[in-house]
Amino acid sequence: MALRKNILQASIVALLSANAYAGGLAISIQSATDAGTANASNGATGQNAAAAWTNPAAMMDLDGRQYSAGGTVLKLDSEYTDQGSTLPAAAGGGAMTGDTEAELGGTSVIPSFYYASPWGEDKAYGVAINAPYGVSTEYGDEWTGRYLADKTDLKVLAVSGSVAKRLNDKLSIGGTLSAQFGSAELTSQFNKELACFAMTTLIKCLTAGANDTVDGTGVIEGKSTGFGASVGATYQLNDATRIGAVYRSAVDHEIEGDAKFDSGDYAQIFGAANVLADADIKSDLKLPAVASVSVDHIVNEKLTVHGDVTWTEWSRLEELRIDYDSNQPDTVLNLAWEDTVRVSGGATYRHDDLTTFRVGVAKDPTPTPSAKNRTPRAPSEDATWLSVGMNRKIDDLSSVDLGLTYISVDEAVVDYTDGNGFSARGLVDSTAWAISAQYNRKIK
Repeated sequence: MALRKNILQASIVALLSANAYAGGLAISIQSATDAGTANASNGATGQNAAAAWTNPAAMMDLDGRQYSAGGTVLKLDSEYTDQGSTLPAAAGGGAMTGDTEAELGGTSVIPSFYYASPWGEDKAYGVAINAPYGVSTEYGDEWTGRYLADKTDLKVLAVSGSVAKRLNDKLSIGGTLSAQFGSAELTSQFNKELACFAMTTLIKCLTAGANDTVDGTGVIEGKSTGFGASVGATYQLNDATRIGAVYRSAVDHEIEGDAKFDSGDYAQIFGAANVLADADIKSDLKLPAVASVSVDHIVNEKLTVHGDVTWTEWSRLEELRIDYDSNQPDTVLNLAWEDTVRVSGGATYRHDDLTTFRVGVAKDPTPTPSAKNRTPRAPSEDATWLSVGMNRKIDDLSSVDLGLTYISVDEAVVDYTDGNGFSARGLVDSTAWAISAQYNRKIK
Protein backbone atom coordinates (compact mmCIF):
# COMPACT_ATOMS: atom_id res chain seq x y z
CA MET A 1 0.00 0.00 0.00
CA ALA A 2 2.94 2.31 0.58
CA LEU A 3 3.72 2.63 -3.12
CA ARG A 4 0.27 4.01 -3.82
CA LYS A 5 1.07 7.22 -2.03
CA ASN A 6 4.70 7.62 -2.90
CA ILE A 7 4.46 9.15 -6.36
CA LEU A 8 2.15 11.93 -5.22
CA GLN A 9 4.14 12.52 -2.07
CA ALA A 10 7.29 12.84 -4.14
CA SER A 11 5.65 15.11 -6.68
CA ILE A 12 4.23 17.66 -4.30
CA VAL A 13 7.49 17.90 -2.39
CA ALA A 14 8.96 19.36 -5.57
CA LEU A 15 7.22 22.58 -4.63
CA LEU A 16 9.74 22.81 -1.81
CA SER A 17 12.77 22.53 -4.06
CA ALA A 18 12.46 26.00 -5.52
CA ASN A 19 15.86 27.58 -5.20
CA ALA A 20 16.60 25.30 -2.28
CA TYR A 21 20.32 25.75 -2.80
CA ALA A 22 20.13 29.47 -2.02
CA GLY A 23 18.23 29.09 1.25
CA GLY A 24 14.62 27.90 1.28
CA LEU A 25 12.24 28.87 -1.50
CA ALA A 26 12.92 32.52 -2.21
CA ILE A 27 14.77 33.88 -5.22
CA SER A 28 16.87 36.49 -3.44
CA ILE A 29 18.10 38.37 -6.51
CA GLN A 30 15.40 40.74 -7.72
CA SER A 31 17.58 43.56 -9.05
CA ALA A 32 20.92 43.63 -10.85
CA THR A 33 21.76 46.72 -8.79
CA ASP A 34 21.58 44.82 -5.50
CA ALA A 35 23.04 41.64 -7.00
CA GLY A 36 26.41 43.38 -7.15
CA THR A 37 26.48 43.76 -3.34
CA ALA A 38 24.96 40.33 -2.53
CA ASN A 39 21.76 42.23 -1.61
CA ALA A 40 23.51 44.28 1.09
CA SER A 41 22.27 47.49 -0.58
CA ASN A 42 18.64 46.57 -1.19
CA GLY A 43 16.76 48.42 1.55
CA ALA A 44 18.24 51.67 2.87
CA THR A 45 18.54 53.89 -0.24
CA GLY A 46 16.52 54.00 -3.43
CA GLN A 47 18.86 53.78 -6.44
CA ASN A 48 16.33 53.14 -9.20
CA ALA A 49 12.75 51.98 -9.75
CA ALA A 50 13.48 48.55 -8.20
CA ALA A 51 12.76 50.27 -4.86
CA ALA A 52 9.07 49.71 -5.69
CA TRP A 53 9.73 46.10 -4.62
CA THR A 54 12.75 46.11 -2.33
CA ASN A 55 11.60 48.95 -0.02
CA PRO A 56 8.71 51.17 -1.15
CA ALA A 57 9.75 53.99 1.21
CA ALA A 58 12.99 54.32 -0.75
CA MET A 59 11.03 55.53 -3.80
CA MET A 60 11.19 58.96 -2.13
CA ASP A 61 14.92 59.03 -2.99
CA LEU A 62 14.28 58.87 -6.73
CA ASP A 63 14.36 61.79 -9.16
CA GLY A 64 11.33 61.86 -11.43
CA ARG A 65 9.51 59.10 -13.27
CA GLN A 66 11.62 56.10 -14.21
CA TYR A 67 11.61 52.40 -14.94
CA SER A 68 14.03 49.49 -14.61
CA ALA A 69 13.76 46.33 -16.71
CA GLY A 70 16.00 43.29 -16.59
CA GLY A 71 16.49 39.83 -15.23
CA THR A 72 18.78 37.17 -13.85
CA VAL A 73 19.96 33.89 -15.34
CA LEU A 74 20.49 31.41 -12.49
CA LYS A 75 22.60 28.34 -13.38
CA LEU A 76 22.63 25.56 -10.79
CA ASP A 77 25.21 22.77 -11.00
CA SER A 78 24.30 20.01 -8.57
CA GLU A 79 25.18 16.33 -8.35
CA TYR A 80 23.53 13.70 -6.17
CA THR A 81 25.61 10.63 -5.24
CA ASP A 82 23.68 7.75 -3.73
CA GLN A 83 24.99 6.31 -0.45
CA GLY A 84 22.64 3.37 0.08
CA SER A 85 18.99 4.31 -0.57
CA THR A 86 16.56 1.48 0.12
CA LEU A 87 13.04 0.30 -0.56
CA PRO A 88 10.53 -0.01 2.31
CA ALA A 89 10.73 -3.11 4.48
CA ALA A 90 7.32 -4.14 3.11
CA ALA A 91 8.90 -4.31 -0.36
CA GLY A 92 11.88 -6.32 0.84
CA GLY A 93 14.06 -3.46 2.08
CA GLY A 94 16.54 -3.93 -0.76
CA ALA A 95 18.68 -1.29 -2.39
CA MET A 96 17.11 1.07 -4.89
CA THR A 97 18.11 0.15 -8.44
CA GLY A 98 19.21 2.61 -11.08
CA ASP A 99 21.92 5.20 -11.64
CA THR A 100 23.75 6.03 -8.41
CA GLU A 101 24.64 9.51 -9.61
CA ALA A 102 22.30 12.16 -10.97
CA GLU A 103 22.64 15.70 -12.24
CA LEU A 104 19.78 17.79 -10.86
CA GLY A 105 20.91 21.25 -11.83
CA GLY A 106 19.20 23.53 -14.29
CA THR A 107 18.98 27.04 -15.68
CA SER A 108 16.25 29.49 -14.69
CA VAL A 109 15.50 32.92 -16.16
CA ILE A 110 14.11 35.37 -13.60
CA PRO A 111 12.60 38.52 -15.21
CA SER A 112 11.72 41.82 -13.54
CA PHE A 113 10.15 45.18 -14.36
CA TYR A 114 9.78 48.18 -12.06
CA TYR A 115 8.24 51.63 -12.42
CA ALA A 116 8.28 54.54 -9.97
CA SER A 117 6.91 58.07 -10.16
CA PRO A 118 6.52 61.12 -7.92
CA TRP A 119 3.01 61.85 -6.68
CA GLY A 120 2.98 65.47 -5.69
CA GLU A 121 5.85 66.89 -3.66
CA ASP A 122 5.98 64.41 -0.79
CA LYS A 123 4.56 61.15 -2.15
CA ALA A 124 5.43 58.53 -4.78
CA TYR A 125 3.91 55.40 -6.30
CA GLY A 126 5.29 52.41 -8.15
CA VAL A 127 4.61 49.10 -9.84
CA ALA A 128 6.64 45.89 -9.65
CA ILE A 129 6.40 42.78 -11.80
CA ASN A 130 8.86 40.08 -10.77
CA ALA A 131 9.33 36.41 -9.96
CA PRO A 132 10.05 35.95 -6.22
CA TYR A 133 9.94 32.13 -6.46
CA GLY A 134 10.80 29.67 -9.21
CA VAL A 135 13.14 26.93 -10.38
CA SER A 136 13.65 24.36 -13.12
CA THR A 137 15.46 21.10 -12.27
CA GLU A 138 15.47 17.58 -13.67
CA TYR A 139 17.15 14.42 -12.35
CA GLY A 140 16.14 12.09 -15.16
CA ASP A 141 13.98 8.97 -14.94
CA GLU A 142 16.64 6.29 -14.34
CA TRP A 143 18.37 7.34 -11.11
CA THR A 144 17.91 5.48 -7.82
CA GLY A 145 15.52 8.10 -6.50
CA ARG A 146 13.27 8.28 -9.55
CA TYR A 147 10.27 7.23 -7.40
CA LEU A 148 10.85 10.38 -5.35
CA ALA A 149 11.73 12.98 -7.99
CA ASP A 150 12.28 13.59 -11.68
CA LYS A 151 11.36 16.97 -13.14
CA THR A 152 10.40 20.19 -11.36
CA ASP A 153 9.26 23.36 -13.13
CA LEU A 154 7.90 25.97 -10.72
CA LYS A 155 7.15 29.61 -11.49
CA VAL A 156 5.62 32.32 -9.29
CA LEU A 157 4.88 35.75 -10.78
CA ALA A 158 4.19 38.71 -8.47
CA VAL A 159 2.38 41.90 -9.53
CA SER A 160 2.60 44.66 -6.93
CA GLY A 161 1.56 48.26 -6.41
CA SER A 162 3.43 50.52 -3.97
CA VAL A 163 2.99 53.97 -2.41
CA ALA A 164 5.38 56.07 -0.31
CA LYS A 165 5.28 59.30 1.69
CA ARG A 166 7.97 61.56 3.09
CA LEU A 167 7.01 62.50 6.66
CA ASN A 168 9.93 64.88 7.25
CA ASP A 169 13.52 65.47 6.15
CA LYS A 170 14.68 62.27 7.85
CA LEU A 171 11.81 59.75 7.70
CA SER A 172 9.88 58.20 4.79
CA ILE A 173 7.40 55.33 4.90
CA GLY A 174 5.82 53.10 2.25
CA GLY A 175 3.57 50.13 1.62
CA THR A 176 2.96 47.49 -1.05
CA LEU A 177 0.10 45.18 -2.01
CA SER A 178 1.01 42.10 -4.05
CA ALA A 179 -0.78 39.37 -5.96
CA GLN A 180 1.16 36.18 -6.69
CA PHE A 181 0.33 33.72 -9.47
CA GLY A 182 1.97 30.30 -9.36
CA SER A 183 2.21 27.37 -11.75
CA ALA A 184 4.01 24.05 -11.47
CA GLU A 185 4.74 20.93 -13.48
CA LEU A 186 6.14 18.07 -11.40
CA THR A 187 6.98 14.54 -12.50
CA SER A 188 8.22 11.33 -10.89
CA GLN A 189 8.34 7.63 -11.71
CA PHE A 190 6.42 4.89 -9.87
CA ASN A 191 6.83 1.12 -9.77
CA LYS A 192 3.67 -0.35 -11.27
CA GLU A 193 4.45 -3.90 -10.20
CA LEU A 194 4.90 -3.12 -6.50
CA ALA A 195 1.85 -0.85 -6.52
CA CYS A 196 -0.24 -3.59 -8.09
CA PHE A 197 0.93 -6.23 -5.60
CA ALA A 198 -0.39 -4.01 -2.80
CA MET A 199 -3.84 -3.89 -4.41
CA THR A 200 -4.72 -7.30 -5.77
CA THR A 201 -3.53 -10.87 -6.34
CA LEU A 202 -0.13 -11.82 -7.70
CA ILE A 203 -1.72 -13.60 -10.69
CA LYS A 204 -3.68 -10.52 -11.78
CA CYS A 205 -0.59 -8.34 -11.53
CA LEU A 206 1.64 -10.72 -13.46
CA THR A 207 -1.02 -11.00 -16.16
CA ALA A 208 -1.46 -7.24 -16.43
CA GLY A 209 2.26 -6.61 -16.59
CA ALA A 210 3.23 -9.39 -18.94
CA ASN A 211 3.85 -6.97 -21.81
CA ASP A 212 4.32 -3.74 -19.88
CA THR A 213 7.21 -1.77 -18.43
CA VAL A 214 7.90 -1.78 -14.68
CA ASP A 215 7.96 2.00 -14.24
CA GLY A 216 5.23 4.50 -15.02
CA THR A 217 5.25 8.29 -14.98
CA GLY A 218 3.20 10.48 -12.68
CA VAL A 219 2.65 14.16 -13.46
CA ILE A 220 1.17 16.87 -11.28
CA GLU A 221 0.19 20.21 -12.78
CA GLY A 222 -1.21 22.93 -10.56
CA LYS A 223 -1.89 26.64 -10.29
CA SER A 224 -2.28 28.91 -7.30
CA THR A 225 -2.97 32.50 -6.30
CA GLY A 226 -1.89 34.28 -3.13
CA PHE A 227 -1.96 37.82 -1.76
CA GLY A 228 0.39 39.68 0.52
CA ALA A 229 1.55 43.10 1.68
CA SER A 230 4.70 44.80 2.85
CA VAL A 231 5.60 47.97 4.76
CA GLY A 232 8.89 49.82 4.74
CA ALA A 233 10.67 52.84 6.12
CA THR A 234 13.92 54.75 5.59
CA TYR A 235 15.54 57.01 8.17
CA GLN A 236 18.44 59.43 7.65
CA LEU A 237 20.40 58.98 10.87
CA ASN A 238 22.98 61.65 9.99
CA ASP A 239 24.68 63.08 6.92
CA ALA A 240 26.56 59.84 6.28
CA THR A 241 24.29 57.05 7.54
CA ARG A 242 20.87 55.87 6.44
CA ILE A 243 18.77 52.96 7.77
CA GLY A 244 16.05 51.04 5.97
CA ALA A 245 13.59 48.47 7.29
CA VAL A 246 11.06 46.26 5.49
CA TYR A 247 8.47 43.74 6.67
CA ARG A 248 6.90 41.47 4.04
CA SER A 249 3.85 39.49 5.09
CA ALA A 250 3.38 35.76 4.83
CA VAL A 251 1.46 34.56 1.77
CA ASP A 252 -0.83 31.52 1.65
CA HIS A 253 -1.22 29.74 -1.68
CA GLU A 254 -4.03 27.28 -2.35
CA ILE A 255 -2.73 24.94 -5.03
CA GLU A 256 -5.33 23.38 -7.31
CA GLY A 257 -4.61 21.06 -10.20
CA ASP A 258 -4.60 17.46 -11.28
CA ALA A 259 -2.49 14.34 -11.03
CA LYS A 260 -2.14 12.06 -14.06
CA PHE A 261 -0.55 8.63 -14.25
CA ASP A 262 0.80 6.66 -17.18
CA SER A 263 -0.27 3.29 -15.80
CA GLY A 264 -0.15 1.32 -19.05
CA ASP A 265 -1.67 -2.17 -18.81
CA TYR A 266 -2.25 -1.70 -15.07
CA ALA A 267 -4.74 1.14 -15.60
CA GLN A 268 -7.83 -1.05 -15.08
CA ILE A 269 -6.56 -2.39 -11.74
CA PHE A 270 -5.54 1.05 -10.48
CA GLY A 271 -8.76 2.60 -11.72
CA ALA A 272 -10.90 0.03 -9.93
CA ALA A 273 -9.13 0.86 -6.66
CA ASN A 274 -9.26 4.58 -7.48
CA VAL A 275 -5.64 5.04 -6.45
CA LEU A 276 -2.74 5.95 -8.74
CA ALA A 277 -5.58 7.05 -10.99
CA ASP A 278 -6.09 10.50 -12.51
CA ALA A 279 -7.48 12.87 -9.88
CA ASP A 280 -7.90 16.51 -8.92
CA ILE A 281 -5.69 17.74 -6.10
CA LYS A 282 -5.60 20.55 -3.54
CA SER A 283 -2.88 21.70 -1.18
CA ASP A 284 -2.05 24.73 0.95
CA LEU A 285 1.46 26.15 0.70
CA LYS A 286 2.39 28.65 3.42
CA LEU A 287 5.11 31.04 2.31
CA PRO A 288 7.01 32.86 5.06
CA ALA A 289 7.02 36.37 6.41
CA VAL A 290 10.28 38.26 5.86
CA ALA A 291 11.80 41.15 7.82
CA SER A 292 15.02 42.98 7.00
CA VAL A 293 17.12 45.89 8.26
CA SER A 294 19.67 47.58 5.99
CA VAL A 295 22.30 50.25 6.60
CA ASP A 296 24.18 52.45 4.12
CA HIS A 297 27.17 54.49 5.32
CA ILE A 298 29.02 57.01 3.16
CA VAL A 299 32.74 56.74 3.90
CA ASN A 300 33.79 59.47 1.46
CA GLU A 301 32.65 60.92 -1.85
CA LYS A 302 33.61 57.72 -3.68
CA LEU A 303 32.99 54.87 -1.22
CA THR A 304 29.76 53.70 0.44
CA VAL A 305 29.50 50.55 2.54
CA HIS A 306 26.32 48.50 2.99
CA GLY A 307 24.97 45.91 5.40
CA ASP A 308 21.76 43.88 5.57
CA VAL A 309 20.22 41.36 7.98
CA THR A 310 17.15 39.43 6.78
CA TRP A 311 15.00 37.11 8.89
CA THR A 312 12.74 34.59 7.14
CA GLU A 313 9.94 32.73 8.93
CA TRP A 314 10.48 29.30 7.40
CA SER A 315 9.03 27.69 10.54
CA ARG A 316 5.58 28.26 8.98
CA LEU A 317 6.37 25.22 6.85
CA GLU A 318 5.88 22.60 9.54
CA GLU A 319 4.17 20.29 7.07
CA LEU A 320 2.73 20.14 3.60
CA ARG A 321 -0.52 18.23 3.11
CA ILE A 322 -2.09 17.28 -0.22
CA ASP A 323 -5.67 16.11 -0.64
CA TYR A 324 -7.01 14.10 -3.61
CA ASP A 325 -10.59 13.64 -4.81
CA SER A 326 -10.00 9.87 -5.03
CA ASN A 327 -9.33 7.05 -2.59
CA GLN A 328 -5.75 8.24 -2.32
CA PRO A 329 -5.01 9.02 1.35
CA ASP A 330 -3.75 12.49 2.18
CA THR A 331 -0.03 12.87 1.75
CA VAL A 332 1.63 14.63 4.69
CA LEU A 333 5.21 15.84 4.55
CA ASN A 334 6.63 16.68 7.96
CA LEU A 335 9.25 19.29 7.14
CA ALA A 336 10.12 20.89 10.50
CA TRP A 337 11.87 23.81 8.75
CA GLU A 338 13.41 26.49 10.96
CA ASP A 339 13.62 30.28 10.70
CA THR A 340 16.79 31.66 9.12
CA VAL A 341 18.82 34.87 9.38
CA ARG A 342 20.74 35.92 6.27
CA VAL A 343 23.62 38.41 6.70
CA SER A 344 25.27 40.34 3.88
CA GLY A 345 27.82 43.13 3.53
CA GLY A 346 29.05 45.06 0.55
CA ALA A 347 30.50 48.26 -0.87
CA THR A 348 29.89 50.66 -3.75
CA TYR A 349 32.80 52.57 -5.30
CA ARG A 350 32.09 55.54 -7.56
CA HIS A 351 34.99 55.42 -10.02
CA ASP A 352 33.94 58.50 -11.99
CA ASP A 353 30.81 60.23 -13.24
CA LEU A 354 30.04 57.34 -15.60
CA THR A 355 31.06 54.15 -13.79
CA THR A 356 30.32 52.66 -10.37
CA PHE A 357 31.66 49.34 -9.08
CA ARG A 358 30.11 47.06 -6.45
CA VAL A 359 31.20 44.08 -4.35
CA GLY A 360 29.44 41.98 -1.72
CA VAL A 361 29.39 38.79 0.35
CA ALA A 362 26.56 36.99 2.15
CA LYS A 363 25.95 33.99 4.38
CA ASP A 364 22.64 32.30 3.52
CA PRO A 365 21.67 29.49 5.92
CA THR A 366 19.45 26.52 5.13
CA PRO A 367 16.09 26.14 6.90
CA THR A 368 16.54 22.35 7.00
CA PRO A 369 17.49 21.40 10.58
CA SER A 370 19.25 18.08 9.90
CA ALA A 371 20.02 15.34 7.39
CA LYS A 372 16.97 13.42 8.69
CA ASN A 373 14.72 16.27 7.46
CA ARG A 374 16.51 16.79 4.15
CA THR A 375 14.54 15.28 1.27
CA PRO A 376 16.23 14.51 -2.07
CA ARG A 377 13.90 17.04 -3.68
CA ALA A 378 15.07 19.87 -1.40
CA PRO A 379 18.63 19.02 -0.30
CA SER A 380 19.54 22.55 0.77
CA GLU A 381 22.56 23.49 2.88
CA ASP A 382 24.22 26.67 4.09
CA ALA A 383 25.45 28.86 1.23
CA THR A 384 28.04 31.62 0.80
CA TRP A 385 27.53 34.36 -1.81
CA LEU A 386 30.38 36.25 -3.52
CA SER A 387 29.19 39.09 -5.76
CA VAL A 388 30.58 41.79 -8.01
CA GLY A 389 28.75 44.33 -10.13
CA MET A 390 28.81 47.68 -11.84
CA ASN A 391 26.68 50.52 -13.15
CA ARG A 392 27.52 52.29 -16.38
CA LYS A 393 25.84 55.56 -17.24
CA ILE A 394 24.82 55.74 -20.89
CA ASP A 395 23.55 59.33 -20.92
CA ASP A 396 21.75 61.73 -18.60
CA LEU A 397 18.60 59.61 -18.68
CA SER A 398 19.74 56.01 -18.81
CA SER A 399 22.19 53.51 -17.32
CA VAL A 400 22.89 49.77 -17.20
CA ASP A 401 23.50 47.61 -14.12
CA LEU A 402 25.39 44.29 -14.29
CA GLY A 403 25.88 41.76 -11.50
CA LEU A 404 27.68 38.43 -11.16
CA THR A 405 27.18 36.16 -8.14
CA TYR A 406 28.88 32.88 -7.28
CA ILE A 407 27.04 30.74 -4.72
CA SER A 408 29.04 28.06 -2.92
CA VAL A 409 26.87 25.53 -1.10
CA ASP A 410 28.10 23.26 1.69
CA GLU A 411 27.89 19.54 0.93
CA ALA A 412 24.39 18.36 1.81
CA VAL A 413 23.97 15.02 3.56
CA VAL A 414 20.63 13.32 2.84
CA ASP A 415 19.44 10.67 5.31
CA TYR A 416 15.70 10.88 4.80
CA THR A 417 13.01 8.25 5.36
CA ASP A 418 9.44 9.08 4.44
CA GLY A 419 6.30 7.89 6.20
CA ASN A 420 6.06 4.91 3.84
CA GLY A 421 9.53 3.60 4.62
CA PHE A 422 11.38 4.75 1.51
CA SER A 423 14.85 5.94 2.44
CA ALA A 424 17.09 8.28 0.47
CA ARG A 425 20.71 8.36 1.56
CA GLY A 426 23.20 10.37 -0.41
CA LEU A 427 25.45 13.39 -0.79
CA VAL A 428 24.65 16.50 -2.82
CA ASP A 429 27.38 18.83 -4.09
CA SER A 430 26.13 22.13 -5.48
CA THR A 431 27.30 25.46 -6.80
CA ALA A 432 25.41 28.18 -8.64
CA TRP A 433 26.12 31.21 -10.80
CA ALA A 434 23.77 34.16 -11.22
CA ILE A 435 24.25 36.69 -14.01
CA SER A 436 22.06 39.80 -13.74
CA ALA A 437 21.46 42.71 -16.11
CA GLN A 438 19.14 45.71 -15.82
CA TYR A 439 18.36 48.78 -17.93
CA ASN A 440 17.34 51.93 -16.05
CA ARG A 441 15.61 54.86 -17.75
CA LYS A 442 14.29 58.19 -16.53
CA ILE A 443 11.19 59.47 -18.30
CA LYS A 444 11.04 63.16 -19.11
